[in-house]
Amino acid sequence: MLIIKRKRIVLSVLIFAVTAFIFSNSLKNPAASNKDSGMVLELLESIFGTLPETADFFVRKGAHFFEFALLGALTTLFVKDFEKKLYGICLLYCQSVAVVDEFIQSYTERTSSVADVILDFSGALFGFFAVLLISRYISKKDSLEK
Repeated sequence: MLIIKRKRIVLSVLIFAVTAFIFSNSLKNPAASNKDSGMVLELLESIFGTLPETADFFVRKGAHFFEFALLGALTTLFVKDFEKKLYGICLLYCQSVAVVDEFIQSYTERTSSVADVILDFSGALFGFFAVLLISRYISKKDSLEK
């Protein structure tokens, strides 16, 4: 019981931290946001050499997808120990964060769009289903070993 309680506390802190990280990125003005993605592009160029012009677009969208995949995975891990009925709340939380994220961006001279909300939620769904599939694989593997 103590292990489950600690797990919930750790997951709660991580969910809060990822949500805060997402919102803090949304609060950045266009110059700061461009600087961040520019650093990632420089790293990728040092590894792969010259990148296509569309690389900036994919780095930005990929970052959103990854952030929300992490959020989806963490929230799924948090509710997984409870009833499956809570999976909807997990997804609703991720969707709400995506909407608020775009709302915040609209106040920082950056564009916000429904397409970005869909991309963000797609990332959350990816994290959600990844946790469920990996958990299912592990439980089947454990049952076969017994």
